[in-house]
Amino acid sequence: MFLIMIHRKESERIEELWFQKYRILKRLGSGGSAEVFLAEHQALSSFRAIKKIPKSEKLHDIWIREARILKNLSHPSIPAIYDFEEDGSYSYIIMEYLEGVSLKQYRKEHNLNEKEIGEISLQICRLLRYLHELPEPLLYLDLKPENLMVCGGSIKMVDFGAALTKEAWQRRGITMGTKGYAAPELFTGKALDQRSDIYSFGMVMFFLFTGESPQYGEKRIQNIDRLSYVDSQWKDIVNRCLRYLPGMRFSTAKSLEKRILSALGKSSEITDHPRICLAGAFPHIGVTHICLSLAVYFAAQGKNVCYCDQKEEGVVETLLLQSKNKKNRETFYGVHLSRGEETKASAPFDLEIHDYGSLEGIDHSALYQEQNTVLITGGKCWETGLLEQALLKFEYPPILCINFVSGKAFCSLAKYYANYRCLRIPYQPEVFTDFSGQWKRFAAQLWEEIRQC
Repeated sequence: MFLIMIHRKESERIEELWFQKYRILKRLGSGGSAEVFLAEHQALSSFRAIKKIPKSEKLHDIWIREARILKNLSHPSIPAIYDFEEDGSYSYIIMEYLEGVSLKQYRKEHNLNEKEIGEISLQICRLLRYLHELPEPLLYLDLKPENLMVCGGSIKMVDFGAALTKEAWQRRGITMGTKGYAAPELFTGKALDQRSDIYSFGMVMFFLFTGESPQYGEKRIQNIDRLSYVDSQWKDIVNRCLRYLPGMRFSTAKSLEKRILSALGKSSEITDHPRICLAGAFPHIGVTHICLSLAVYFAAQGKNVCYCDQKEEGVVETLLLQSKNKKNRETFYGVHLSRGEETKASAPFDLEIHDYGSLEGIDHSALYQEQNTVLITGGKCWETGLLEQALLKFEYPPILCINFVSGKAFCSLAKYYANYRCLRIPYQPEVFTDFSGQWKRFAAQLWEEIRQC
């Protein structure tokens, strides 16, 4: 709601002094519930925007709530709140003056290339990451081109009227948002989280590439896959943001940022090496089979991989006895093998795969604190209860890899567990050779998920 732009036709020259310190220069514009004025702070000789809101206005409390949110934020791309005044009839919010145009108008006036769109998208993504990673995380929930301003070469985010803190979004009632840009869960009453903003981000990217805004209830917008002038990397990013099921979208703005940086040909500042922990929601679901298949497959792709057996069931010893590599008794099909937590810290592994076996009957307290966890489960109806009990134990939502299911059954389960990232494990009878195309795609998807956490 803090859309602070110059509307030349509405500008009116005014010479008044408000609150003994703000010289009012002109009226910048007005909406149905407030007027905005350009003012000069007399002592500081700097410009301010002052929003004048009638106390009788039904949206008055929303404006004030928005100001309270903004006053606690400190980011160069978010307008600062400097002061608050009131009299018997009006409230006055004094804020940073931003001179620019909306992103919607800017897109109409400029024919943007992919690099320019990527740089704008990166700025917006980093803004979302700032909001989502605050000590008290904030969802923006109304991301659209009209609520973003282009000021020089910088993107500014305005209108925080729909924003919710974590506590508020977990007990929300009616949620404000713009149909077409807002995620489906805003209108279905389902749980909200950071992925709701990521959906809207995808719609903003779609607009930047096409210049086409979604018109809710009218003709459907075209699929970005049909646009020959958009590179496949950007199509993949947009399509993943716009998945109907939240679990299929990017899980965080941080993971989204990594993908945008990659598409721009830039390296991420985050260079940590992936560590993935796999466990079964119940016994005999194929955890070790999948762990070893992944380890050998990634080793064959040229990655330096370590398989770590956390179960202490003698898997490593058995593999070493069968190893054909007589020169190095610590590797098997190119995979370094270790037991428990003996993984060598000095080894520059590209990937560590930790096999925890079944969750049943073992203390997995350390596992429940890990971020990169994969929980392997099946699709039978009597297994659902066991899975839901297991999910409650994890501090961070694990990736659900579903084994022994058809494609149709997987789609039903992915819809049921919509808030989790879900992957289907393809049939791979041979652990160490002859990887099928389906397995390769599964491994590539899992690798991408790991890298984004």
